[in-house]
Amino acid sequence: HILSNQQCNVGFFIKDKKNVIKKSKIIQTIDIFPSLACRYIKSKKNFSKFKFDGINSLFSNKKNTHTIAESIYLNKYEIAIRSENSMLYSIYKMDNNFKLSNEKSYVYDSKMKEIKNYKFNNKNKNLYKLKNKHLKNIK
Repeated sequence: HILSNQQCNVGFFIKDKKNVIKKSKIIQTIDIFPSLACRYIKSKKNFSKFKFDGINSLFSNKKNTHTIAESIYLNKYEIAIRSENSMLYSIYKMDNNFKLSNEKSYVYDSKMKEIKNYKFNNKNKNLYKLKNKHLKNIK
């Protein structure tokens, strides 16, 4: 599918004299601009009035526990929520008013093998909570 690990795991390199970014660090694309702005803009006073969805996850101790990837194409909306060892992938039909319906969800392990007969536990419920929270924010 379009939001598979092969499509969403993108190499990222930045050379910085003060900071070393760990290869294993989870970075969302939405965090790149706020991170670079916090690090390189000299006048943070002018910059602080803007609100960004992302966080400075590159040059701070803040960590992402998950990533969110989305795709909208014609009348289909897809969302993938990834944590360290699992992924929730949901597909919706979308009407012209961006109302979502007919959800189909799948859960995959870290090797992208579908987990059949998926049973909820506290760790897995978090993926659904993250998805629902994100969907509320985009409406």
